[in-house]
Amino acid sequence: MNSIKNKVVVITGAGNGIGRSLAILLANLGAKLALNSRTIENLEETASLLNIDKDNLLTRAFDISKKEAVFEFAKDVNDHFGHVDVVINNAGVAITGLTFEELEIEDFDWIFSINFMGVVLTSKAFLPFLRNNNEDTALVNISSVFGLVPMVLKTPYCATKYAVTGFTDCLRMELESTSINVMGVYPGGVKTGVTLNALKAEKEPEYAKEFNKNLKMEPERAAQIILDGILGKKEKVIIGNDARKAIFAYRYFPYVFKKIARQTMLKFKK
Repeated sequence: MNSIKNKVVVITGAGNGIGRSLAILLANLGAKLALNSRTIENLEETASLLNIDKDNLLTRAFDISKKEAVFEFAKDVNDHFGHVDVVINNAGVAITGLTFEELEIEDFDWIFSINFMGVVLTSKAFLPFLRNNNEDTALVNISSVFGLVPMVLKTPYCATKYAVTGFTDCLRMELESTSINVMGVYPGGVKTGVTLNALKAEKEPEYAKEFNKNLKMEPERAAQIILDGILGKKEKVIIGNDARKAIFAYRYFPYVFKKIARQTMLKFKK
């Protein structure tokens, strides 16, 4: 894919963070956009920031975990634009600051329905349209550095992101002989607000605040790195030096990595 201009790009979770920054970047480069967000107010705010013709924009507010809504969205996008070029599975939520023992089973049901099944549903719904396109296309699944390395007090989040990593790697192998490039994205500390807005963050507010301080990269920079990966047909994109360092440390110095992680947990769990 040499250019994103006039390409039809689907972005879930476009109401804020990386999703919004991607929408703004791609609109400025002449892409046609189909945007989703769970919250209509956030979606409308994103739309108001876009330099794009009305006919080149389709927005739908719905919960990405709802099968019927996802498949209806895919049909609407294809009916409106006539084809689909890029699908970016960006929507995600978090539960943070609590140990596994402090969590409820329902918390896992909730986060898996969005972070993992949302990716599965959207991929399943749009894959036929990506296949029918005669041009190079891309399916982009945004995981996390915590889809490659574990972390204490993030067990449900890590579990979903590891699942996205496995799903992405398997799907890439299945589609290797097609024109669909399947790309996994692994951001480190990007300023998205996901930690402060995490479910049950109020139970460990100091943890949420301290973790948020470590989020250094602006979402606009992350969006550009993702776009570069799409245009370059990359299979895996690591975002941020912090992510690279964490992956390196866990791979080559696992004892030190686990010791630091345990110290972090004990700081908040006396």
